[in-house]
Amino acid sequence: MTPAYPTRLSAALAGGTALIVMITAGLLLRGSAMPPLDLRLTDLLYAPPGTLTAQLAQLGSAVPLLVILIGLVIVCVRAARTDRPQFLRAAPRFLAVLAACPVLLLLQEIIARPGPVHQPNSTYPSGHAIVFGGLVAITAMIVAHRPSPLGRTVLLIDAVAVIIVCGSRMVLAEHYLSDLIGGLLGVTGIALLLGGTLGLIPPQRRPAAA
Repeated sequence: MTPAYPTRLSAALAGGTALIVMITAGLLLRGSAMPPLDLRLTDLLYAPPGTLTAQLAQLGSAVPLLVILIGLVIVCVRAARTDRPQFLRAAPRFLAVLAACPVLLLLQEIIARPGPVHQPNSTYPSGHAIVFGGLVAITAMIVAHRPSPLGRTVLLIDAVAVIIVCGSRMVLAEHYLSDLIGGLLGVTGIALLLGGTLGLIPPQRRPAAA
């Protein structure tokens, strides 16, 4: 046998660090602070309402959610078939992590930075990035327990879906790039922090001695 050593503490520490970075960045952006890159990308990508690009961006903001949910169902079914008792024991903890992600939305009122000109409400961190990123994070943790080509394919498709969503939000001038990065960094931090704390991060195994 190859002895296992825990990676959960390092995952929790990494998650806590990610949350600190995300919150600190938000406080630096508090009010009307606008990084030049945010403004340039918004000017470059924005598509006026009614144009074909804007219509495609609307689809790109919604359709990927269905894709990600289907992927999550696929990995859950596979995990349940592979080891049903273990999956059922872990399911409430996965749901707890997922339920914690929307808490990040409270930061929008604290940071209160208005979005692009067509979105005057506070937009940091992005709600879309939090929801989509949270679902992908749960999918990744489930796959990590039972890695497989199918699971890796689902995660690859999920990654593309998240990129499409983030791009669509900028095309519609609903979010700045920093809003989206903040949302994704926040849910990654929660997933690692709670995943490590609740034992959802699988232990890493030392290579067998030669």
